Order: sequence, then C-alpha cells, then structure tokens
Amino acid sequence: MPMSRFWVRWSEAAAKMSLRASLLSGVALLLGAAVLDWVTGPELASAIFYLAPIMWVTWKGGRWAGLGTALVSGVIWLVLVLMSHRRFGNELIPFWNAFVRTTSFSLISLLQSEVLARRRADRSARQAHEDLENQAGILQSILNSTGDGVLVADSQGRLLHMNPTARRTLGIPPREQDVVAWLESQKNYLPDIAASHLRQENPLLRAVRGETVDEAEMFVPPTDSGEGTWLSVTGRPLRDSAGRTTGGVIVFTDITARKKLERQIVEVRDREQRRLGEDLHDGLCQHLVSTAFAARRLAAKLADRSLPEAEDAVEIAELLGASITQARDVARGLCLVPLETGGLASALEEFAAQVRSRHRIGCEFVEKGPVPDLEEAVAANLLRIALEAVNNAIKHGQARQITLTLSADPQQIRLEVEDDGIGLQPDYAPGRGMGLHMMNYRARMVGAVFGIQPRGGGGTTVTCSVRRSVLTEPTPQAHDERD
Repeated sequence: MPMSRFWVRWSEAAAKMSLRASLLSGVALLLGAAVLDWVTGPELASAIFYLAPIMWVTWKGGRWAGLGTALVSGVIWLVLVLMSHRRFGNELIPFWNAFVRTTSFSLISLLQSEVLARRRADRSARQAHEDLENQAGILQSILNSTGDGVLVADSQGRLLHMNPTARRTLGIPPREQDVVAWLESQKNYLPDIAASHLRQENPLLRAVRGETVDEAEMFVPPTDSGEGTWLSVTGRPLRDSAGRTTGGVIVFTDITARKKLERQIVEVRDREQRRLGEDLHDGLCQHLVSTAFAARRLAAKLADRSLPEAEDAVEIAELLGASITQARDVARGLCLVPLETGGLASALEEFAAQVRSRHRIGCEFVEKGPVPDLEEAVAANLLRIALEAVNNAIKHGQARQITLTLSADPQQIRLEVEDDGIGLQPDYAPGRGMGLHMMNYRARMVGAVFGIQPRGGGGTTVTCSVRRSVLTEPTPQAHDERD
C-alpha cells in the first residue's frame, strides 16, 4: 500500500509538471544516462539507461520531442564509444550500432506516443460519452418535469420522443408510435390566425415538412365527460448540418383556462353592450319621446294663443326627434342586429343602413353567390366581427366609405370589410388592441381564418373565412349569442 500510494502521488505530481520543467527533467535524465554509460564503459550494455529520458520526454513533450531525444541519445552513445578508442574489426561497426540503437530508440518513442495518443482519445471519448449521457439525463429530466408537451418525429413522421405531458394531454394511446397519422385522424387542428389561406394539416406534419408554425391552436375533444382541451402549438423543423430537414418538433401549452377567460370576457362585453342598448332604448329613448310629446303640446298651446314662442317650441320638438333617432341608432349599434328575420345577409344589410344613418358616411353591403343558412353561433360571431371592423374603420381609420361583402364558393364562406381610411399604422402588430383580439378570438371560436392587411389604394381590408367542412362539424367551445 505505501508503495502504490507513492506511485499515485508521483504520477499526480508528474502530470501537473509544466512542459518546461518536464523538458529540463528529460535533459537531466539524458545527461545522467550519458554519465552512467561513460562510467560503466563499452563493455556493459548501457542502452537501457537511455530509455528513461526518451520515454519521459515522449510522455511529457509528445512524439517529436521523444524522437529528438532518441536521436540525441544515439549520437551521445556513438560519441562515447568513439571516445573510448575501442577497436572494432571494421571502423563502420560503431556507426552501424549507433544507427541500430537510434532506430530502436525511435521505434520505442513512436510506439509509446501511439499508445499515449490512443489512451488520450479513449479518455476523451469516455468523457464525451459521459457528458452526453449527463446532458441527455438533464434534458430528459427537464422534458419529463415540464408542464408543456413536447413531440419529436423524424422526416417520415415516426415518433422519436414524447414527454409524459404530451401523451397525457393529447390522450395518445401508450403503444401508439405513428403520432402524425394519429393526429390527422383526430381532425382536431384549427388553422393559424395569421395564415393567408386555409390550412388543416396538423402542426407536427408541417414541421416535419420543413415549415414553421407559431402559436397555432388545437382543440382536443374530451375522452370522457368534460369540455376538451385547448392547446397553443409551436412547431419547428429539425435540420442537419447541410440544412436538410430530418424531422420536426412541436411544443404545446394548455391554454384552456385562458380560453375560458377570453370567452367570459366576450360574453360579459356582449352582455354589457346589450344592457346598455336596452337601457338606452327603454330608458333614455322613452324619456326623450315623452319630452318630445310635451314639447309638441306646448307648441300647440302657444300656437293657439298666437304667441311667437310657438316656433321655438316646434324647433325644440324637432331637435328632440333627431335626438331620439340618434339614441335609437346607438342602442341598435350596441344590441346585436336580429338574425332570425333574414339571416346574416339581412342583418349585415340592416347594419350598413344604420351606419349610413348614424355616421353620415358611405356604407354598402354586397352579397356574392347564394350564401347558405349558417348556425346562429357562426352567424352571430361573423356579425360581431363585421361590427367591430366597421367601428375600428370609423373610429381609428377615419374612413368615409366602407364596403361589407359576404360571398360563398364551394370551399368557404367569406366575410370582407374594406374601408378607405388611413390604413394600418407602421407599428401595427396582429393581436394588438382589444378590438382586434376579440375579432381574432371570435374567428377562432367558429374555426375561421381571420386576416387584416392594407388595402390597395389606401385603407384596410379585414377578412374572415369559414370552411364549409367546418360548418358541418360541431364548433368546439362556441357559445350562443342570442339577443
């Protein structure tokens, strides 16, 4: 034990020695070997004395330093032999022996340097493997403990990794491996808000194909009694060093609580608008009507007496009548236009007439193609989007002409609101402002694609498109907005 402990301490100290000190130690060992060779004389085999400095320098200085030490050792041995004046049968024998010894020393140095290089490579490989395992363990621990779901697939859509949150949230069976096919079979992917055209491919498949998906939304239907789960999904392709797509990864977050809060905000807002509209209609409007009647009676009495103040009373009654009209227009704007009488097209046409009367600007409704009857929830949300878009155009866009277009083709129902206002501001970002956020949310509730962009020639264009296939399916979490 003491001897082994001594070698361990010596090895540790030697390993910490600087290169300069190591080379000086090698020179000292070489000089010591030369002295021993001189003292023992040529009669004794002294080559073994030179192995210590050669191996030391090779260990500490590397291959070329070791080969240099081997060459110097051969030269020193030859010089000492020549200085001893020993006679040989041939004068070239000492030089041949020196060449053989130098070659042997060099081979030993090369062999040792190769062994050391392999050991260093093995240690580096083991260390890299350990580091990789540690990093993989840390990453696995993070993925297993995170509250977000993570799915990773190769370029063919085969599952490479799924953390427990993903499998639990999506309700994917434990033995299911073809996750892309499973997601496609669920038909639970809603299109992204900022998409320029309709998309229904699930975000993992799009990521595998090399696309980037930002904050798309998925609705996972309930497996038992419940309301289902809303997910916000971000997808990124995986690429190799050459830039080729090798797979895809998606990360999704449960936003069910946020969606419930948004729905409650929308419901409260609609309810308050209806309440204000009803209060204006049933309270202020009725009071103004009574006041107008009183003003007309007063005008009649003054006229019977032929008093000049009769004209003033008539003017007051007319002003009250105009106020009644304005108050009723405001009340109708706050209350949702009834959809029962003629559907969405009739409601939009009546709303356009209200805008012309109330704001004294041009507002036109255009219907293109036969628009089918829509579910009341879908029609109500589209109507609310139209109302919000028009209000924004008047309030923020300073528009003087607005066109509402409702069109239908074999694939979709499309609502478009165009205005000639000042257009989008340079610092505009989708989703900013409560009005834009509400329009976004209403579109998502009915599975529609919402878009807003500058209009050619100035102004803004707001679009909302609903696939016909969505109209035949139940809308997740859609709520009724009946008045």
